[in-house]
Amino acid sequence: MSHLSATQNFRRAARRCLAVGLILAALSLGISFALEGAKAAGMAWGGGAGLLLSLVTGAILYIPWDRYPQLAGSGVMIDFALKVLVMIGSLIVLKNLGDAANPRYFVLSLGVTLVILTLTEVVSLATGNKVYVETKDSKEGPKS
Repeated sequence: MSHLSATQNFRRAARRCLAVGLILAALSLGISFALEGAKAAGMAWGGGAGLLLSLVTGAILYIPWDRYPQLAGSGVMIDFALKVLVMIGSLIVLKNLGDAANPRYFVLSLGVTLVILTLTEVVSLATGNKVYVETKDSKEGPKS
């Protein structure tokens, strides 16, 4: 594998996060079809909230932060703030649904999606960066 630029690495991570989020949302929806009543609604709404989290993560990772150097350090905080807003919105929706959706299944679906999405983001970003040291004697760049 060749060395990826930071933008390429972040965009690859964005694609992976979007794919994982879509798969997990589809899985939550599929499981909700096997359930009945409030359990099904909780699982489906949790999967939808998880999909929204993956869309936020993918969008933030896809932004070319090198074009906005003064905002580049804020990217992580913007991502975190948007995730917090999605979580608050999800809890408001859950409260307004009342007994129509089971909170345990909602939180289970959303929590699993959040954990797997975070692991995907961290591992994808970490595997794309290779550390190398260039000395005065080295006439070439990094070797893969």
